Amino acid sequence: MGSSDTVIITAGFRAARDRARLDRLSAIMDSNPSQTNRTEATAAFEAELEELVTTAFARGAAVEAVWVIETPISGAPDWSVAIEKRPSETDSGFDPRYLEE
Repeated sequence: MGSSDTVIITAGFRAARDRARLDRLSAIMDSNPSQTNRTEATAAFEAELEELVTTAFARGAAVEAVWVIETPISGAPDWSVAIEKRPSETDSGFDPRYLEE
């Protein structure tokens, strides 16, 4: 998967677990979070996104793409997330081809 690939993720109702997750998301959206909660939520999002991308990369996933997330919740937007690989400031020489499973 190259940087020009687009992956569409539909957050649908595949299982009861997904339905419960979507119900929780709807409840969170209805709660009208305060600015403090938004700041905390943004910090948590940044940490979770970093963990997600680095862990997926370490496992050999093709993370570099444009990800389109379609949300089936009334009033919730769909999202487009572009993930591009860039050279690190400290080149560690890490090459995921040499990971052992």
